[in-house]
Amino acid sequence: MKNRAEVRTINGEPMLDARCTALLLGVDASDLAGGQKLSESAVRSGIRRRKEYEAATGNTEPDMLGVLSHYARREGVTLIVDGVTVVD
Repeated sequence: MKNRAEVRTINGEPMLDARCTALLLGVDASDLAGGQKLSESAVRSGIRRRKEYEAATGNTEPDMLGVLSHYARREGVTLIVDGVTVVD
């Protein structure tokens, strides 16, 4: 089975699972400690990842779902948003 990342909207706010956060930051999901502050290397990786996304797409004002979809496609991850498969 492929990796799976899921976004759920709760009280109007997107809630990301660890795999979504890992996609955004370009780190392994197992490196993310639940509820703890992100490491400096994870923050740097996320900044680099955004720049890579901007260079690849030409979109200099990306939205979270666009970035998640891009990296999910690139890395072969199934992306589910509020129960709907967006990338398979």
